[in-house]
Amino acid sequence: MTHQPTTQAARWARRKPLLHLLARLDRGTLLESERRLLRAAVDAELADAEAAHAALAEVLGIVSAWCVEANDIGGLDAGDLAFRLEQAGHPLPDEETAAPADGSDR
Repeated sequence: MTHQPTTQAARWARRKPLLHLLARLDRGTLLESERRLLRAAVDAELADAEAAHAALAEVLGIVSAWCVEANDIGGLDAGDLAFRLEQAGHPLPDEETAAPADGSDR
């Protein structure tokens, strides 16, 4: 399964109106047309979460199999892991454009 990750900015752009609709729901002022929008937004969030969980499970399976092979057979390096991830549709981010991890010195 290939999963194109949704950017954080796109997720927040989608969630901002969702928060507005939820506030209107809380106040009891949600219109029928807004109810449909709210349902569509929730469905999109759920689909995004399901896709992310499926992609994570696939990546963890690839990493787990690579670790077992690296320990049991040897001769594998990080390039082999990167290749397997790319073949499965999960390429590693480009070092130049990847956001630094929290706590990193980059």
